[in-house]
Amino acid sequence: MKFAPLFLLLGSTLLTSCNSSERQSKAAVSEYVSSGLGEPGYYRPEKFTFRPFSRKDSVAYAAKLAELTAAADTVTFRDEAGHILPHTATVASRQAQPSEKLATDTTHIATYVYHTYREQSKTGRTTRDSGEFIVYPNGNVVSAVPRRVLEVRLKQLQARKQ
Repeated sequence: MKFAPLFLLLGSTLLTSCNSSERQSKAAVSEYVSSGLGEPGYYRPEKFTFRPFSRKDSVAYAAKLAELTAAADTVTFRDEAGHILPHTATVASRQAQPSEKLATDTTHIATYVYHTYREQSKTGRTTRDSGEFIVYPNGNVVSAVPRRVLEVRLKQLQARKQ
């Protein structure tokens, strides 16, 4: 019974730190989204979903992006004069292989935020949108390619290879 107040104190401290991190992530994403709109005053936040983002998640995300980037090698890009443009970024992405240690590291490095919001235009038209973001402890926000978009593009690539 003497330890009950101690457990309550520790539990409330843990909850406060989680809520603080979520509040900071929420504020950072709201600022990021509203500043990217034509009229920030018309931004109406709706739902926020949070989850920890680890090094393992980061490596998996980077691997999916690298696979999509490598697929760009199958497409020939030309400039206005018709000259073929080089794929220097894709060559570099294939050479950078993550270490096994990073691929299994579950250390929390950021917060993943899925956010839905509404934007109202000056004429009163309202559109609903959403985004996926990675928020780092220092407040930096990175807009991620939505998971469903990555999955659809990867399926298209796999179907094209067969």
